[in-house]
Amino acid sequence: MPKVLTDLQRRILERCTVSASWCLEWQGAVDGCGYGQIRDRGALRKTHRIMANAPDGIHALHSCDNPKCCNPSHLSLGTHTDNMIDKSKKRRVANGSGTQKLSEEDVRNIRISSDTHEKLAQMYGVARTTITNIKCGNRYGWVKDE
Repeated sequence: MPKVLTDLQRRILERCTVSASWCLEWQGAVDGCGYGQIRDRGALRKTHRIMANAPDGIHALHSCDNPKCCNPSHLSLGTHTDNMIDKSKKRRVANGSGTQKLSEEDVRNIRISSDTHEKLAQMYGVARTTITNIKCGNRYGWVKDE
């Protein structure tokens, strides 16, 4: 925790709850990727970046992999490259288009599932055609069955 908190950092902490893994989870607005956001002088700012005191151009990396976490002891500063290496090591980076939602394990489970394509699409939050393409072998070809 920073030795001296700014008013903005205090505001953030007031809106956090403590999880079982000691994450200080932001309870306010989040962006499309689940990262906390707070309005500061008219601009939306990321809560974890504020708590990590990340300067422009530097990333705030989560050791806990929880995008809502604002616990400074779970955050470290790094470059974009550091962040990409961290994501890759933790297998949190897409393999293929860069926008995929499904993990390799998800794809394997979809391939062997007897559920309808519609039900699988709802379960995994993807389009039915994505499920059909996986089942037909037209997508996620790099994923090997174990």
